[in-house]
Amino acid sequence: MTRLIKTIFFVLSFSFLSSCVEKSPSDPLTAKENTTTSPDTTLTKQVLWFRTKLIERFNDSIPNGIDSNYYYLIFSSSFGNGTTVKFTRKEDTYFLCVKTLTPNDSINRLTQYTTEIDKREWYQLENMVDEFDFWSATHFKYNRVLDGDTYFLEGSRISNNMKLHQLVGRGSPRYDKIGALCDYIMKYQEHLVFQYKQVHK
Repeated sequence: MTRLIKTIFFVLSFSFLSSCVEKSPSDPLTAKENTTTSPDTTLTKQVLWFRTKLIERFNDSIPNGIDSNYYYLIFSSSFGNGTTVKFTRKEDTYFLCVKTLTPNDSINRLTQYTTEIDKREWYQLENMVDEFDFWSATHFKYNRVLDGDTYFLEGSRISNNMKLHQLVGRGSPRYDKIGALCDYIMKYQEHLVFQYKQVHK
């Protein structure tokens, strides 16, 4: 990870910690939906800017459009390695795209694997998301550690003519439901990638 990104990571660690310890009863993005609290717009901007920089590092983009159905996970380590996992639905077709970033001296090596998955595998992911209460989770939590990991998980779903959207972030999660969900999604994509690579040999 570049020196700039490491500095951002360090600053955000303390920002997240402060937001949890001080008197504010909720995190910045939750406050957007709660009119009884005042949102910390500065912290929100910092978090979203940091996430944007991570997306740029992976040369990635987020699906857009009112009918978008997707789940987008970013994993980033303070050591510079990371992975993005994107599950996307387009009508009755389902896709998985995984990008992996591996630092190698002064060069970042980015690899990508994309495959179509079946309907059963898509709904297995959605069931997992629902079981971990993703849609009602607190938006941001952070644990103070020396060399930590960051997860961002975004989901967009059209269901019964209603659009659901959620963005959560976790820093070095411990005993955290959303952190566990992110770990399960990482293991799930590894299973699918291995399976489809065997099929497409």
